[in-house]
Amino acid sequence: MKRLVSKRYISFRLRHITIVLGIFLPCLGWAWPTTLPVPSGVLVSVVGEEMLVNGIPVRAYEYFWRNDKQSLLDFYSNLWHEDNANDEKPSVIKMLLGEWNVLSHLEDGYNVTVQYKEDGIKGVRVLLGISPLPRMLDKNRLGRIESKIKLLPGMTMLSVVESVDAGVRSETHWIDSSNSIEKTAQILGRYYSDEGFFVNRKNIKHAESGELSSSFLRAEDSTQLVSFSINELDGYTKVIGVWREK
Repeated sequence: MKRLVSKRYISFRLRHITIVLGIFLPCLGWAWPTTLPVPSGVLVSVVGEEMLVNGIPVRAYEYFWRNDKQSLLDFYSNLWHEDNANDEKPSVIKMLLGEWNVLSHLEDGYNVTVQYKEDGIKGVRVLLGISPLPRMLDKNRLGRIESKIKLLPGMTMLSVVESVDAGVRSETHWIDSSNSIEKTAQILGRYYSDEGFFVNRKNIKHAESGELSSSFLRAEDSTQLVSFSINELDGYTKVIGVWREK
């Protein structure tokens, strides 16, 4: 077990973390575990220790394991006593998510998720996520997530991650749009212009066909910055929106 010491933030594709999340409010005074379930000797990077994923507090970490995947699985199986025949329920839930192997374990009021895959000469890449379990659900449910990016016509929110990096709050939104890239960009640009933001937009076109392949939009005022990347994936319009306070 490794103690939490680092406060260094690194860039990270948060959608790669799979975490079993419940409804939990930060105001309940969640006590985070003081140690990390990682093998001794590994160098742990802090992805984020002040994040919310769809309104749920999450801490995320990354490290590389120099041995094979089976030895990593053996470590967590032994750590969480998977072979204990007296347990009515399995202590470790295993699954495959694309190229990732995923382990999920419940312990002392929180859920630990470990994802790992081969990553060339670096060894086995391991992503570790820790989130609290539901508490006082009936009395404390918000019912919806307050976010800084407004859903406009044709848009559906898939996921939102909130974080605090070096004291600056930000949100990253993954959004589906039923409109084309062009129309989605127009709707966003018009809305933020009407709200008094300075808006800048850049389009990228296919070299051969000249058709629009992606659009990037940036809107800012004196207190906040919002940027959007609008692309097409498998015939659908996908939007990544990032809000950051200044």
